[in-house]
Amino acid sequence: MERPLEQFAAYLGRRFAEEKAGIAKALDGLKAELFRRVDNEISAAISDIREVHAGQTKIAEKLAARAAERAVIQLSAEVEELRREIEAMKAERANVRAIR
Repeated sequence: MERPLEQFAAYLGRRFAEEKAGIAKALDGLKAELFRRVDNEISAAISDIREVHAGQTKIAEKLAARAAERAVIQLSAEVEELRREIEAMKAERANVRAIR
């Protein structure tokens, strides 16, 4: 038969093992919750980055379209100016022929 001190030591050992198991289980739960929260934060950050990128892409597309419109207008004006110059050259050539 065990002595009371040995019984008490065995009891404390069992209680310690139970408490240790309970703490380990609680820590596992806390780690899982922490990882879940971190994963959610990362997912939210990625979503925000995608939204910002999409917004920047739309802005860039609008700016590119405006720049293209301005370039077309400018080129059209230059083409019209060149046409007038060509017509003026043709008219001068016709005048030179007429004078000869």
